[in-house]
Amino acid sequence: MSNTPGAFRLDGWLVEPSLNRLVRGGTVTHLRPQLLDILACLAARPGQVVSKDTLLSTVWNDRFVAETAVGRCMCELRRVLEDDAREPRIIETVAKRGYRLLAPVEPAEAERPAAPAVQPATEPPEVQPPWRRRMAAIARILMSAGAVLPELERFLARRAG
Repeated sequence: MSNTPGAFRLDGWLVEPSLNRLVRGGTVTHLRPQLLDILACLAARPGQVVSKDTLLSTVWNDRFVAETAVGRCMCELRRVLEDDAREPRIIETVAKRGYRLLAPVEPAEAERPAAPAVQPATEPPEVQPPWRRRMAAIARILMSAGAVLPELERFLARRAG
């Protein structure tokens, strides 16, 4: 996003988009700017459904990005915020519409105590190894082949007979 909003509170987290971090209970978690931009975009419209198109145009400034990027970012945000897509308390997926922030958004207080010492996140972000993506692609191909094989057998049987 071009205008990075100020800090705000969300479900016990201090969200600091300009510093690319979340703070809770003395733990500082640094995130990619896109994740915080998505969170800030949702926080600017609390309780309202924000479409994938709006997120794509706001966060990625209309650069070509697959729609799946938004879903992956939401998944990562939920993991960091300890939210559950099945029983959301912070970010809700509204089928065929977009995403909605459920938790109340409060501005960060003007005078806050000194920021805690920067500590690494409790878990490093999960990065899928390339082999895992390849295996998923192979699995999709094999599943497709499983659907095609019976038709191929019938075709060959008709042709031979």
